[in-house]
Amino acid sequence: MKTMRPIAFMLSVATLSSVSLLSANALAKAPLLDQFEVPEAASVQPTSQPASLEQGSVPHKMTIAQAGPSFPLRGSAPEERVGREQYIKTDITISNTRRIDGVTRTRTTRKTNGFVGVVEVILTDKNGNILYVTSQQRFAVEGKLIPGPSDRTDRWLVNIPADVPLDKITGYAIIQRNSPARSFIDTLGSVQKAAEAIKGIIKVFK
Repeated sequence: MKTMRPIAFMLSVATLSSVSLLSANALAKAPLLDQFEVPEAASVQPTSQPASLEQGSVPHKMTIAQAGPSFPLRGSAPEERVGREQYIKTDITISNTRRIDGVTRTRTTRKTNGFVGVVEVILTDKNGNILYVTSQQRFAVEGKLIPGPSDRTDRWLVNIPADVPLDKITGYAIIQRNSPARSFIDTLGSVQKAAEAIKGIIKVFK
C-alpha cells in the first residue's frame, strides 16, 4: 500500500501537466474576439501583472461628436452687382469673443453717378432659424468723374449680443444691397419672412 501513493501523485502531476499543455494550445489557437471570449476547454490562470497595450490588448476606437464648426468662423459673399455698374463684396470673420470683423469693397464704374452700398450679416442655426442680424453697414462711393472715391475697401466690426448662443451658429447669409432705407427684416416685414427669403442662399460655416 505504501508504494501506491507516489504512483498516484505522479499520475496527478502528469495529468495536470497534460491539461495545462492542452489549455495553452487552445488559447494560442483561439481567435481574438472583441469581447476577449475564452474557449470553455481552456483554463484561465491568474496573472500578477495587469494587461497593457504592450501586452497585446486591443484598444477600441472612440468617436467624438463635434458640436459644430470651430472658431474663428469665416464666410464671404462674392462680388455682386447691386445696381447699374454698382458692385459690393464682403468677407467676415467671427471670433469666440463674439466679434464679427468684416471687410467690404464697394465700387462703381459709372462716370457721374455714385451710390450707397449696404451690407447686413444674418447668422442662423442648423435649421435655418435666424439667431442674429447685424446693423446696416453703409459705404458711399462717387462716380469716377466726381471728387471722392469710386472704389473703396472698408474694415468694420460688430459685437454679437450676449444672449445669442454662439454654439448654435452654423450658417450665415450676407445681404448686399443698393441704398435701402430700411433693414432687411423690416423690408420683408417679419423675421419669419426673412428666414424664408434667405433659405436658398444660406452658407454653412466649415
